[in-house]
Amino acid sequence: CDEVFLAHAPPYSFSDHLEHISQWPEIPRRRLLPSCAGRDVTALKLGDPDAPQTACIVARSHPGETHASWVMRGILDFLLGGSPDAAKCFKGLRWVLVPMLNPDGVASGKTRTNLDGIDLNRHHHDDAAPETRGLRAMLQEEVKTGEPLVFVDIHSHSRRRGIFAIANGAEGDPLVTAIASHSTLIDAAGTARSEIKSKDEGVGRGAAHPLG
Repeated sequence: CDEVFLAHAPPYSFSDHLEHISQWPEIPRRRLLPSCAGRDVTALKLGDPDAPQTACIVARSHPGETHASWVMRGILDFLLGGSPDAAKCFKGLRWVLVPMLNPDGVASGKTRTNLDGIDLNRHHHDDAAPETRGLRAMLQEEVKTGEPLVFVDIHSHSRRRGIFAIANGAEGDPLVTAIASHSTLIDAAGTARSEIKSKDEGVGRGAAHPLG
């Protein structure tokens, strides 16, 4: 009989990730740390390496949220597509992109955690997981030589529909407004402006806040 697979969301595997970034072998990249299973957690570095500001975008800390990889794929295709608009994005700005922070979770079919059962988006602030430890170390190095402009951690949501942001208070308003001015798909009015609380210290947006 025929074998049928059903997916909760459009799949995006670890192999898909490797195949996609392999088309740009010339792009500088950094191995943050090996994952629990020894897989590379890779950061791609784009733009002007001497620029004073850095934009960091991260995806797939939660392996079940495959939409994040499709968004990241679009970001990479745009930035590396050679268009005049992409060239403008590189002027005066360093880009650090981590397309798949949790490769073990993706490869093993997890939904929230890495192989050690750690939810990476609750442990950006401590040493519980090698993946977030490596990301944090890289970001701390980046801020030594420049100012962080924005940190974007791409996720999916189990209940809300559409494209929206969860920001630290009103800090994200300029970015959300700028993106919404280019796309009607962004629900700018639906932005959640959550003040950072103690329970958020391990969440990506909360852990990145002290860096600037």
